[in-house]
Amino acid sequence: MSLAYEPIRPSDPDYIERVLQARRMSISERMLAGPKLFDIKCQEEKVNIRSQFSDFTEEQVDEELGCRLKAVGDSEEEGIYRVVGALSLDD
Repeated sequence: MSLAYEPIRPSDPDYIERVLQARRMSISERMLAGPKLFDIKCQEEKVNIRSQFSDFTEEQVDEELGCRLKAVGDSEEEGIYRVVGALSLDD
């Protein structure tokens, strides 16, 4: 018995163009794109924070961004690590 799958065809032309652009990139270009995309997303999140907390200073915006990034990291790492005991230098 063989299964046939319909390919997903997103209708958003911008999404399709980004996928095609990514497919044309070399591995090294993709590796360099990661930090750039992270910076772009951080700037977008700062805009969201400023709109949510219009009285925040730039330092408070940065602090809130750090809290949000930590929360995302914590949720992604949940269940990955476990305590196995303390290390002893005497062993």
